[in-house]
Amino acid sequence: MSSRPEFLTTRSDQVHPIQVKLAFLTDNGQARPARLTSVDGDLVELHQLDGTTTSVRVHDAVRLAHVLGRDDLCRLRGLPLVMVNQQHRVLAVATGPATPPSKLAVLIVSRLGDDGGVVELLSSSDDQPAWQTFALRT
Repeated sequence: MSSRPEFLTTRSDQVHPIQVKLAFLTDNGQARPARLTSVDGDLVELHQLDGTTTSVRVHDAVRLAHVLGRDDLCRLRGLPLVMVNQQHRVLAVATGPATPPSKLAVLIVSRLGDDGGVVELLSSSDDQPAWQTFALRT
């Protein structure tokens, strides 16, 4: 039996609400904050705060490019702030205040797209970022 749960979504390119809950709340041991260092199509390079570098692939590279071009992109030391949980295949890009607060809070209240996938994790206050979510390719 696989250690990765199957999600209720029928499309691999969307993030299911249960997937977000697992990734960033109940099974968040693999969730890591990072800085996004580069994007090449669907390939995203991340510099994790512990100094390691990793790469992931996103399903919706066009939407990611749009989010990275937003005026309200939250940056850490000049680079976009993200949270990633590779186990649950979710990347979340911080939008909201230009700089992150000293302590991040991820609110598991989401805005769903027309297809039922999670598009955004809402901000819990004015000093906390919202998180734009992306499904990762396996």
